[in-house]
Amino acid sequence: MMAMMMKLAVLVLVCAAVAQTRADAPEDASPEPAEGNLVLEKKRLLLPRLRLRFPFFRFPIKLLLQLLRKRRYWRLRPLFRFCLKPRPKPRTYFRYYSSPKTWSEAEKFCRSIGGNLASARNRFENNKLLRLIRQKKGRYRYTWIGGSDAQQNGIWFWSDGSNYQYTNWCRGQPNNFRGKQHCLQLSFTDKRCWDDAECGRRLPFICAKRRQ
Repeated sequence: MMAMMMKLAVLVLVCAAVAQTRADAPEDASPEPAEGNLVLEKKRLLLPRLRLRFPFFRFPIKLLLQLLRKRRYWRLRPLFRFCLKPRPKPRTYFRYYSSPKTWSEAEKFCRSIGGNLASARNRFENNKLLRLIRQKKGRYRYTWIGGSDAQQNGIWFWSDGSNYQYTNWCRGQPNNFRGKQHCLQLSFTDKRCWDDAECGRRLPFICAKRRQ
């Protein structure tokens, strides 16, 4: 009997530990794929990721042992069900590419894999993009995202068609210096804000694929 109790206790603890580890893993920690292998990249962006998640509460070890001693195993079912419940699929997948491209080249590449240059529609997405840059490069670097006013100066839009409402421009930006800056670069200055830059400049970029 004691052996069975110990096995159940170990099983619950292992399940919780694995779930917590996977839940804490960054969403965009996969290695950067080769740009030439577009078929593989499309699969990576389209396939949902199944993750385990740990309950929001800490299951007390003392209570666990009491349930095992009293053979009330049925009370553990909600814990296992919650632990093994698939994590909801994210609505947007972001992927960072370090190979420098012009803004139009980067947008063309993102479209070839079924996405667009990333848009930052709110503060949460903006911070997520900054974390992705730091995670991949170990520091913040200027990076293309999908903002542009190339069609009409001063009228900014996202290349994926998202509503352009949230902004995080640096002070004095966008200034369209010399009348040639029509594309949005992220992580400008130590404030990690936005800046308009010449679209022909070659920078790393972030692609985004939105789940329908």
